[in-house]
Amino acid sequence: MGLASLWITLFVTILSAQLPEPQGRYTPARMTFVARDASRDEPLTPDPSDRREFVVHVWYPCMPATGSKAQYLPDLSKWREALGDELLRSALDGALEPASKARPKVLAQGEVLHGRFPLLVFFPMLGASSLGYTTILSNLVSYGYIVLALDPTYEVFATTLSEGRIAGFAAVGWFEPPAENIPAFEAERVKVWTADAKFALDQMAANKLFLRSIDWQKAGALGHLTGAKAAMALTRQDSRIKLCLNLDGYPAEPAFPKPLAIIHEELREPSRLIPGQVYDILIRTPAMHLRSFLDFDVLNERPGAEATMDLLSKYAAAYFDKVLRHKMGTVLDYKAPPGVEVKQYESAEGR
Repeated sequence: MGLASLWITLFVTILSAQLPEPQGRYTPARMTFVARDASRDEPLTPDPSDRREFVVHVWYPCMPATGSKAQYLPDLSKWREALGDELLRSALDGALEPASKARPKVLAQGEVLHGRFPLLVFFPMLGASSLGYTTILSNLVSYGYIVLALDPTYEVFATTLSEGRIAGFAAVGWFEPPAENIPAFEAERVKVWTADAKFALDQMAANKLFLRSIDWQKAGALGHLTGAKAAMALTRQDSRIKLCLNLDGYPAEPAFPKPLAIIHEELREPSRLIPGQVYDILIRTPAMHLRSFLDFDVLNERPGAEATMDLLSKYAAAYFDKVLRHKMGTVLDYKAPPGVEVKQYESAEGR
């Protein structure tokens, strides 16, 4: 490489916001689909003829050197035109410009790698696109998982539907007074998110691209905040889902019938006992907060954010490796590093 080419490479690298590289051995890729469930209406629009439509991002291990380099937010320029920079800057925690320059270590439309991989279903927090969790999701893929990530329409800050229609956040019932009505609204919306996931799982089971790539005996769910409640509901209701990872959406259920892990940022105990195998993983680094699971602190170069994201990514992958795949030698098998506390409860009596 000549000196001029080297300087160009360094200049482009400096201009491009960097996300942490996936830690596993597989090359992550991403495909995006628009799912349409003609059997369900869309109550968040005024048109009674609207059917439920939502975006699904499929993350998967791919053949190296296939496909093209993925953009972080492929439709960001369209979203900026339709929704405006002020809204997007707020939704991205101020990381609008870094997000526009980010270059994740992910391929777009890469060839699906031969093999059979566990499937994980992911739900974002209210208002966030699942693309904002690129670091954690691409890291899971690099350890040999396929991730079905949902963007619930009108409850994420932006999404692109069929025919290029841009949909912003429109579910005002989350914030409308009186406040005592919001839990009931939330419960109904979690039902919708769960129905979206079940529909997407059925579609994946029939998708020829992934027909021989998914190990349906090893499927799990994970979600962040409100998404964690949807992940727990899906795990409880769907026999295909064997376990759940709850990202800071602490449960208030009297019991949970399947293995569960909780990664959270506050020192607190569940309000009720949850029988079964439970991992309680407390992250207490200076940079850790409710939105640390998203990429934006890293893109904003907040001090300590990358180290915190490294812990979150490692423990998320370790939980599924240990409990779903029964692997030994994960970080859960060793003494926790500074800033991390891990408790395991095999039963209610074990607390």
